[in-house]
Amino acid sequence: MRKISLNIGATFACQFLALLLSLATSIIVARSLGPVGNGEYSVAMLLPTFLVVFLNLGISSANVYYVGRHSDSLITAYRASILMWCIVTALGVGIGGGVILIGGDQWFPGVPSSVLWFASVLFPLGLLQSYFASLLQAVQDFKRFNVVAITSPAIMLFFVFFVFLLKGSVVDVVFAAVLTQFVNLIITFLLLHRQISEITRTNVNVSGAEYVMHALRYGYKAHLSNILTFVNYRADIFLINLLITPVSAGIYVISVAMSEKLWLISQAVSTVILPKLSELHAEEDVRRQLTPLIARWMLVLVTIAACFFSVLGPCMIKFLFGSEYLGAAVPFLFLLPGIVLASITKVLANDIAARGRPELNMYTSFVVIIFNIVGNLYLIPLWGLPGAAIATTIAYSVQAALLVSMYAWLSGNCWHFLFSFGDQDAKILKRIRIALSR
Repeated sequence: MRKISLNIGATFACQFLALLLSLATSIIVARSLGPVGNGEYSVAMLLPTFLVVFLNLGISSANVYYVGRHSDSLITAYRASILMWCIVTALGVGIGGGVILIGGDQWFPGVPSSVLWFASVLFPLGLLQSYFASLLQAVQDFKRFNVVAITSPAIMLFFVFFVFLLKGSVVDVVFAAVLTQFVNLIITFLLLHRQISEITRTNVNVSGAEYVMHALRYGYKAHLSNILTFVNYRADIFLINLLITPVSAGIYVISVAMSEKLWLISQAVSTVILPKLSELHAEEDVRRQLTPLIARWMLVLVTIAACFFSVLGPCMIKFLFGSEYLGAAVPFLFLLPGIVLASITKVLANDIAARGRPELNMYTSFVVIIFNIVGNLYLIPLWGLPGAAIATTIAYSVQAALLVSMYAWLSGNCWHFLFSFGDQDAKILKRIRIALSR
């Protein structure tokens, strides 16, 4: 348990530093490009990000699951990931090009096609980066994993600063993002290669003939869930750009960026806990106590942080981004309750995936995305940006309710055990520490 706590603490610290670096980058981009340019940039980045999520095929999730539970070796997963990347990149380039040529003007109104083409270069780089990072996570090498997490926003801030000094355009910011991804991919490869060299001294299981097939059998379930989750997280931005203007999208994206900083805690926890839960597949009693303990205390921390944000958030938006973005303050407040509820779903979804049932997350995401899209289509014309935020919060609330129910059914724990605080937590913590030290 001490190792888990140290990994969570180190990951949280690194992600907090990454948050500050990303926030500085967002401020520079928003102020230098203005709402119009910031909207174009944010919407353009949806295309490569969606392609990475859509065509990942769940390989990243499968890497964490199988390597984490020691079913397959790291070198096997590494070679299979390279093979899959070559195949998927060819497919993704064709799909991305077709989207821009056929429906660029209709699906990304107000965004120049040149920006979309340039942004699409991020797809193959981001896909390989996700595969490599998942392998570091799978072997719980969080020291190197966290190095990668910090270098990316640090490099991006460095490049964007020069774009700002040179009074660059949207294309220049996209170029900075591409260059950042390329440099970070090289760093990740070098760190992963060192990990592989260390492990393969004693592990000679290098046969990867069957790995791709059973990785796809597990991965497609997690993959579909990740696609739906991504669409759920970004449907509001896409629909605002479609139904209103890129300027409104540029303002609203500040609300999303600020509110999602609250996920820093749950992301750090989820990053560490998924491979650990996979590793504990033979110790169900420990897993049944570990997940609720982490979930409920994480919920407390996120709630406290949300209260703090609700008071200072609007002032922070004006101070950091300028008066042009004051329209982001109200939707920001409406997003906070949903962000708090969504934080617990990340831990529960990882527990469910670690039990070999990622399809349950997929079913949940499918239901939630219907609520989100229908809600946005109804509330955006009615109330504008606050309507999008309300629809998103409703969708997150539905997701939390469904995942709590599914976790209770799958684990055998009562649903209220996730929210039961008391003296028993100290006893549970002691039992888990003893079990993990064996």
